[in-house]
Amino acid sequence: MLGSLRVRVGAAVAGGAVLVCAVFAVATYLIARQVLTAQRQEAVLRQAYLDARFLRSELGTAGTSPADALDSLDPQGATAVLLQQDGRWYSSSFTLDADAVPASLRPPAPLPSTAYLPTRVAGELSLVVAVPVPAVGATVYEVAPLEELQGTLRVLATLLTAGTLAAGVLGALLGHWLGRRALRPLEPMTATAAAITAGDLGRRFPATADPALTGIVGASNAMVETLQRRIERDARFAADVSHELRSPLTTLAASIELLQARNDGPAERRRQALDLATTELGRFRRLLEGLLELARADADPRDAVADGRVVDLGDLVRHVLRESGRPAGLLDAPAGPLPVRGDKLRLARMTANLLDNADRHGGGTTAVSLRRADGAVALTVDDEGPGVAPADRERVFERFATAGGHRASSGGTGLGLALVAETVAAHHGTVACAEAPGGGARFVVTLPLAAP
Repeated sequence: MLGSLRVRVGAAVAGGAVLVCAVFAVATYLIARQVLTAQRQEAVLRQAYLDARFLRSELGTAGTSPADALDSLDPQGATAVLLQQDGRWYSSSFTLDADAVPASLRPPAPLPSTAYLPTRVAGELSLVVAVPVPAVGATVYEVAPLEELQGTLRVLATLLTAGTLAAGVLGALLGHWLGRRALRPLEPMTATAAAITAGDLGRRFPATADPALTGIVGASNAMVETLQRRIERDARFAADVSHELRSPLTTLAASIELLQARNDGPAERRRQALDLATTELGRFRRLLEGLLELARADADPRDAVADGRVVDLGDLVRHVLRESGRPAGLLDAPAGPLPVRGDKLRLARMTANLLDNADRHGGGTTAVSLRRADGAVALTVDDEGPGVAPADRERVFERFATAGGHRASSGGTGLGLALVAETVAAHHGTVACAEAPGGGARFVVTLPLAAP
């Protein structure tokens, strides 16, 4: 990829150099041609006037014939000088005659003024100038070659073309050098990206002093860091899932084997085995529901605030308490609505998980309160359990983690508080674990109040 970039940079610089030089060369050639052509025409016209004045003087002298006048003329810089007088033509050249003059410069009537025309004479580009001399009834024609001028222009065009091509070659070399120099900091980044692609997620893009690459390097390293954490988290999650599924499946298998082995045994033993299987099935069902909820949250991490509707958190908590069979007196809430924006179903499940966590691990819910504070509403759930050690108060929100570092063993799945944390994050809130005033654990969820 870097090689193709260097080629493109070199081609771009070379193309730019050729374009600039080509424009300069064309402009230089056109200006030079215009200036040199104008100078040549001016010199030929000046010489034609001098020759016409000389011939008028010679023809005005008695006894001087047109042929003698032309013989005494020295046509400087001209191929030939022709003279038309009284319908007859005279030439200073042995090879050129009246046919060398364009028909437009020799009309039947005398020309009213000086005229000139570039044309080919004897195969060579020439400038023919016609100067009328009314004093002697004649017209003088000056035939001046332009091949020298054309040769000069050809040399100039060749030099400009060669210069343009040379500029293109130098531009390509310069572009290649600039491309290598500009893309040199990307080479270690390319090697690092290849290593990361091969699976070495511990590699990071090297720091650079180039301000144009600093942001890219920082963002890329942050992306790889996030990817590495996500992969490690998924790996731990898969290991945790396999561990959590093994326990209820093993218990279920043992219970079924016991029922099969003691099909004709005491009813009390069969009932105990059936109760154990039922308990493990319930735990298994809650575990699968939690896993499905986490999978949905991971697969579709939508912004619940942006996509949700306004929900009265006070009414929602009262509804959850009522549906779970808990007394309404547990809730201490201020009068008036407590509007939050989000997903009503997820908020209800979050509240239910907090209450279930208090029942399973905290000896039961002792108090539920709602309070307004600084543009937010705080939902607090207290229990009467042993509480959570300060070292574990952040870890309890991890998946499959419970206080004390033990996995769920009291019918829990270790996913309830993880789902709470996922829901709170999706609603732009915070969740924390602390010590309740009367002992036990206190979980506080803070959500932003909805704008009126």
